[in-house]
Amino acid sequence: MHFITGFTFALAAEVKRFNIRVNSVVPGMIEGGVSKNIPENLKQDFIAHCAQGRPARSEEIAKVVCFFASDKSSYINGQNILVDGGI
Repeated sequence: MHFITGFTFALAAEVKRFNIRVNSVVPGMIEGGVSKNIPENLKQDFIAHCAQGRPARSEEIAKVVCFFASDKSSYINGQNILVDGGI
């Protein structure tokens, strides 16, 4: 996580002169996909510690990505947004 934080901030600073914004979305566990291979005890541990009490749906992550791709996020730069259900 610290690598992503530093990389996002450094890249945002480097390309701001070209009017390019750089942000990252850091998801928690997502239903299906890669999480199918996670052992059940680790999934249950995540759920037990997650404020939402469940993994994310891919659509929930996609909505955040779409927000960053839109003009609605025009003044956000160099940020890492955790979309992890409150873990």
